Amino acid sequence: MGRAERKQRGRLHEQLQHACTYAQWRAAAEALDSLEGNRDWRAADESPRFESALLRRHISELRALISAGEVNALESTLTESLYRNLTEVTAPALYRETHCGETKNVIGEWLDACVDAIRFLRTVPIPGLSAADRRARFQRALDNLGQTALMLSGGGAWGLYHLGVVQALRSHDLLPGIVCGSSMGAIIAAGVGVRSDEELDAMYADPSSIHRVAVRMLGPKGMVRHRSALSPDQLDEHVRANVGDFTFAEAYERTGRVLNVSVSPTRARQKPRVLSHRTSPDVLIADATAASCAIPGLFPPVALRQRSADGRVIPYVGSELWVDGSMRGDLPLRRVGRLYNVNHFVVSQSNPFVLPFVTRHQSGTGTRALRFAGSLLRAQTAAVLDETRRRVRSSRVRPWLDTAHSLTAQHYGGDIDIHPRVPPSQFLRVMSNPSEQQLRAYILGGEQATWPWLALVRDQTRIVRELECAIASLS
Repeated sequence: MGRAERKQRGRLHEQLQHACTYAQWRAAAEALDSLEGNRDWRAADESPRFESALLRRHISELRALISAGEVNALESTLTESLYRNLTEVTAPALYRETHCGETKNVIGEWLDACVDAIRFLRTVPIPGLSAADRRARFQRALDNLGQTALMLSGGGAWGLYHLGVVQALRSHDLLPGIVCGSSMGAIIAAGVGVRSDEELDAMYADPSSIHRVAVRMLGPKGMVRHRSALSPDQLDEHVRANVGDFTFAEAYERTGRVLNVSVSPTRARQKPRVLSHRTSPDVLIADATAASCAIPGLFPPVALRQRSADGRVIPYVGSELWVDGSMRGDLPLRRVGRLYNVNHFVVSQSNPFVLPFVTRHQSGTGTRALRFAGSLLRAQTAAVLDETRRRVRSSRVRPWLDTAHSLTAQHYGGDIDIHPRVPPSQFLRVMSNPSEQQLRAYILGGEQATWPWLALVRDQTRIVRELECAIASLS
């Protein structure tokens, strides 16, 4: 590589890192891919990660069957092709070879053929099958593939990066209908769950409408009274300003989005909960969100409330108090998966406990070594804490050991992991209120972290989204 080419490459990397819009980022990414020969990699079918000849054969078969109108054979071939190919061709490793995040052209052609087949089966008349029968077939296919959920971690002020992740997905029509959040992620998830698409667009058009003051230090008397360092009233004001006064059932009825909020119990031997319109339909979202943000020592535990049939606000499991969802379930993948048949998780991770040990879009020896070192450190810490828990019987110390063990033993990743690039200046602001300028910087940072993964999210969810469209059209 000559000097001029190295300089051009450096400039493009600089443009990629500091792009303020997706169009700017995409132009720089595609220019880098062209410079480095990545377009040739995309054009070549061959790969050790999937069977390209089989993929080409299935593309030809699907197109031929559509042309011939062979409905039964098309349905059978489509089912077989999805079963044999979908997991392989949407593996994240195949989307890391290019700067723009795109994969092999043949994979896109195969997905096009599958979508064309679904649309054909949705629209062509099938003797003996009613619209309800066809809808049931598509529903079974969707049940087999499972749904997608967006998981938003805790992270204090760093959780504001989630706003940019949501915006990037929303602007490309890729925002999952199932959203789950813990701690600060719960505030963002709740804000999404109570807003229609139009209201979300209006919020992003004017970020100054977002309430930004969540943290206020208490005086000595307040600290003694609340047994916490920060004002619960200020947190409550912040939450209610951003998520309103809806119950989970009311929000679902209003937007169709499936909102989940993770909370942790204060009593021993109790399991963390995922609150949603299925598990706790009448619980106030604002209460659940405040509870999910109640970091022990900083905010006091929260008692949940619900709205009764006659409109009164009454206690919900009145004897229980709840705290920060990240303590026991930062990413409650299993519970959300069981509730909504989710088997594909897009994770936006901004937890300060996790980010130093994870990497973003890069690959290579150094990246793998950092991943391994971070995993090893967490595993060793979890093992030490687990053994300490077994030996310590003090009722005062044991809850803290349980929490510490849970933090280290949790799984903090999904199928697609989006991690923001946190500048050094942000490390001292993890528990501070952002200015409007800083809020806009968080949103942009979240968008920048998401752009490299848009192609992967699009392709991994494309068949599911098409099946959902088919079901909706036959309802």
